[in-house]
Amino acid sequence: MKRGGSRKGKPNKVKKEERDLLKDAIDLVAKGNGGYQALIQSMWESAQGVTVKETNKATGEEKVYTKAPDTFAAKTLLEFRFGKPAQTLVGDPKNPLTVKIIQDVAE
Repeated sequence: MKRGGSRKGKPNKVKKEERDLLKDAIDLVAKGNGGYQALIQSMWESAQGVTVKETNKATGEEKVYTKAPDTFAAKTLLEFRFGKPAQTLVGDPKNPLTVKIIQDVAE
């Protein structure tokens, strides 16, 4: 007897809406405002650090400061250009990793 939960294979409406929103955002970036090149340019600027000028609407006072370089943007640009680095497997020295060969290729 089955109890609760969603049926197997039934599409998740929330996930579909999220995918549609993401697809729309990607299409918007690709079509308008310079496309992907503008996106890469803004990431490059974020990775370098940006000077920000804000004006307080109530007092009219201007505030200028420099934002620190965004490490996530820098990492993303590096991965975009050179690919993601390979992950290394690190085992426990007391319990080393073992590999079991299931079938010999020569057979």
